[in-house]
Amino acid sequence: MKRLLTLTAIVAIALVSPAIAVHFDGGAGAGDPSWSNAANWADDNVPATGTGTVQAINVPGYGVVVSNTGVTADAVDVGTWGWDGNMTVASTGSISAGNVLIANDAGFNGTVENNGQMTVSGVTTFRAGNGILTNSGTLNSNDLLLGDSSTSTATLTNTGDINVSNWMYLSVTGNSVFNMDGGTVDIDGRFEMAAGGVGHLNLHGGVITTSDLGLNGDGNYTIDITEGVLIANGDLTAGMDWMASVNLITAYSGTGTVVADYDSVANTTTLSAVVPEPATMAILGLGGLVLARRKK
Repeated sequence: MKRLLTLTAIVAIALVSPAIAVHFDGGAGAGDPSWSNAANWADDNVPATGTGTVQAINVPGYGVVVSNTGVTADAVDVGTWGWDGNMTVASTGSISAGNVLIANDAGFNGTVENNGQMTVSGVTTFRAGNGILTNSGTLNSNDLLLGDSSTSTATLTNTGDINVSNWMYLSVTGNSVFNMDGGTVDIDGRFEMAAGGVGHLNLHGGVITTSDLGLNGDGNYTIDITEGVLIANGDLTAGMDWMASVNLITAYSGTGTVVADYDSVANTTTLSAVVPEPATMAILGLGGLVLARRKK
């Protein structure tokens, strides 16, 4: 609990943003929503480090696109002040920021699509509204917080590479879904499932590695595994097996077998799934055929 309170205090301090500088207003038109075009900003100046927080909001009905390398900002609020927001990092683009806040206001949307590279020296957080982050590129962040407040709904989908230097929360106090469809997630600190949050991990591809894993069996956190793998330090087999026994961890939506394997030499536990037996698959297929015939 002490570690959780300490991190909460640190995050609260980190989220105090610099003075607001400028917002995206798409002055160059939808045909050129580039971050690097000065006409797209309210004061006709391209934001950079030292100019304050950037509001990536859909004032003209569309969002900003980072298509070139070397873009910097003190902080980026993707959706704020009662506006939905959208930011896309193209495969050719890269951005470095102090903090990235997604969906800063309850009841509003914030969407980030990263196909290039994002580097966040502070916190990447799904703040209070409906936040969506789709990563097929590289995301480096000190902390990554899903469901940061009780009003937050967060969806993170990954097929790229995510590197977290400190803590990653599957949820803090909100409602979150993490679709791990491929790629890698490397957490140097702790992968946490905090009490008070609601989170679901679809471990359907790729590999998650974490130095420390905070499992939560209170019923608010679930994991479903197909082709993905989660590797954590220490012997966590007892907790994983218990969560599997009460269906908080499932394999192939309950038709497969959850495997928690401890390697005493490496001192790591690997969570994975075994595919359903062919006989089970045949039964499932037969059930589907019967249902289809009934519908006819």
